[in-house]
Amino acid sequence: MNHEPFYLTREEAANLLGLREQTLANWAWQGVGPPYIRINARCVRYPRDEILTWAAAHLVRPHEADGCNQSFTGNGSKTRAAGA
Repeated sequence: MNHEPFYLTREEAANLLGLREQTLANWAWQGVGPPYIRINARCVRYPRDEILTWAAAHLVRPHEADGCNQSFTGNGSKTRAAGA
C-alpha cells in the first residue's frame, strides 16, 4: 500500500524536484512550472502525480537534444557527425 501523500505542500514539492520553495513560488507567479491547486490565497498544494508527469515531460535525452549531430573527438573538440 502506498502511503505517500497525494497532495504535497510547496516545500514537499520543491524537495521532490530538488528545488527551492521560492523557485516554485516564482514559477506559479509567472504561470509556468508544475500544476498546482490554490486552496486559498496563502495555501497551495501540488498533486504528486502531476509533479511527476510534469517532470517527465521536461526530460531531456542528450542524444535527442539540439546539436545531436555533433560528436566529440576525445581531445575535447567537437566534430560534425558523418552525414550531418
